[in-house]
Amino acid sequence: MAALLYAKLQAFLHEDGDILCCTSLTLEETPTNTVRLTGSPDAYLPSTSGPPEKYWWHRADLSLSDLAGTS
Repeated sequence: MAALLYAKLQAFLHEDGDILCCTSLTLEETPTNTVRLTGSPDAYLPSTSGPPEKYWWHRADLSLSDLAGTS
């Protein structure tokens, strides 16, 4: 989940001209259950066979978990 959200954020930042960049993303459910992702999320993203824009995590729009767009 962290990798997908990180990739989605990067899509929005890229669409906005790459003025800002994200260097890490932290999801803290509880103090003892935290996920921290630094660097590129690419190694953790699902394998894809189409162009990046086909998948919701690479699009700077309001889609989220758009299963119809991943077939």
